[in-house]
Formats: sequence, C-alpha cells, structure tokens
Amino acid sequence: MKSNLNPEDENLLMLIAQYLEFNSQQMQLLTNWLKTNEKSFKNNLIDSAELKQQYHISDSTIYRLRKKGKLSFTKLGNKYMYSRSAIENLMEQEP
Repeated sequence: MKSNLNPEDENLLMLIAQYLEFNSQQMQLLTNWLKTNEKSFKNNLIDSAELKQQYHISDSTIYRLRKKGKLSFTKLGNKYMYSRSAIENLMEQEP
C-alpha cells in the first residue's frame, strides 16, 4: 500500500517514532533504578509525624523551620517529607 505522505512528513513520523522508542527506554531505565533504590529512599525520608516523634519538636517548630528555609522538604501529595540527613545537619547547627 502506497503512503499518501510526502517525504518530509514520513521523516517527521520516523523521528517521532524514534523519540518515542528512546523515551520508552529511558522510562524503563528510570523504573529499574527506582526499584533498585526504593528501600534507601524510604529509609532516608520521614514525614512530619515521624519528625515530631523522633526529634521531640512541635508542628509550629517544623512549620517555622520550613518557612525560614532551614528545613528542606519534599511535598508528596499533601504530605511533607524530610531527609534524615538534612534533619541531622540542622540539629547539629541549631543551639
């Protein structure tokens, strides 16, 4: 069956197909990497409730440290997540 596309359109479609294949390969590599490193991420991140319990600090202190930029965080959905190493560094700096 003969294509009704001109050569430029055929080239464009080929480039798009190559891009999609490359993107698919990159996603697979990322998925594999995340599966391999998932446990270390989970062990390194804690939420606000764990932070309060383990370090005996209040919600308002956590809020204040976040707002001042002293406590780095990642927001997953509606949950704030904190790196244990960042918390330890902060605790060493705070009097």
